[in-house]
Amino acid sequence: MTPPPSLQALIDSVRQDAGTDDPVSQLAVAAATAAQLEETTDALLGHFVDRCRHDGRDTQGPGPSEFDFLHFIFIEATLAFQLFKEPFMHQPA
Repeated sequence: MTPPPSLQALIDSVRQDAGTDDPVSQLAVAAATAAQLEETTDALLGHFVDRCRHDGRDTQGPGPSEFDFLHFIFIEATLAFQLFKEPFMHQPA
């Protein structure tokens, strides 16, 4: 499996994209980067869930499934991200 970008690679990318050493500006860029990664992650998982459903695989069995657990974790992480990113995204430059 191709490894995902390392945390350090993402940090370096955010610093470069921010173009400044200002931590609030870097946080805004990091939040935007995380949002883009979130969209990509959601699309990736959705693609494979759709394939499972197309093949007749049951993703909602009689008990809690792995899909349910992963969905719950993803929703919790998304809510936490949304809660903490908003105050920083709307600060004046």
